[in-house]
Formats: sequence, C-alpha cells, structure tokens
Amino acid sequence: MEPLSQERIDRHLKRMGLKVLKNPEDGQSLVLLKEDTRATALVVVAAEGSDSHILSVIAKIENVPPLGTEELLKRANDWNNEHRWPRAFVGEGGLYADFHVDLEKGVSEEQLRNFLLTAFLSLSRLLRWLEGMGEPDLVQLLRLLGLREE
Repeated sequence: MEPLSQERIDRHLKRMGLKVLKNPEDGQSLVLLKEDTRATALVVVAAEGSDSHILSVIAKIENVPPLGTEELLKRANDWNNEHRWPRAFVGEGGLYADFHVDLEKGVSEEQLRNFLLTAFLSLSRLLRWLEGMGEPDLVQLLRLLGLREE
C-alpha cells in the first residue's frame, strides 16, 4: 500500500491508453472521453484533499441531447436511482458526474487501476445511457483501454 499521488494516477491513465492533458495551474489530469455517441465527457482526475488522499473523478458531460433543466434533472435522478457510480447531477452549466474514494490508508497498484477502470467504464455507460443506447461492449472497451488482448 502506498499513498495516492497524482503521478500514480497519471501512470495508470496512460497505461489504460487514455490521452492525458495536464492542467498547468494545479497539475490535475484532464481526459476527454468519447464513446460512439454525441455526448462526451471532459474528465478531471485528481488526488485531492489536504494530504492528496482522495481519488476524485469529476466529469462535465457535453453534447447531451437537447433537454431543458427539469428534464435533465429528471434524467440525472433516474440514473442515480439505477446506478451506484458515477453520481450524476445538474450544476452550473449542465450535467456532471462524479465519484470520490477516500484512500487515506493508501492504495495498492491493483486497487488504483480498478478504481480508475471502474470510473471510466461507468462514465462510458452513462454517456450511452443518456442517448438511449444499450450497454457498451465491455470486451471492446477493455481492448480500447489496453487491458485485454485482441
């Protein structure tokens, strides 16, 4: 078990085959998640908290089907009633998804990889769900993330 760090997060994101951009102001990682949908997610992945021990994954969902605020809120609530992660909510400027894991006691490499994999697979499910599409092909997603051989 080792302390969570932004460097460890970035290493796993890159191993997953994701293109990672760095915010020069705070060093947080930015990832653009694009499925075979119109909707996309701009995802911030960071080690937060006073000791950087909270794994934070926050996504701003873009290009959602045109919905009014009330309908968007209903869709977020419907998602939350059916799924555990990520939590969907309507905030300033639109739809967001997030989850946070307290890793104060440390985290193994395998646990960190699994948390990140769960985050991105769950976000993929949300993007597809928003457009009324079925579940993603998990084998294909694992291949895209470099976690399964062809």
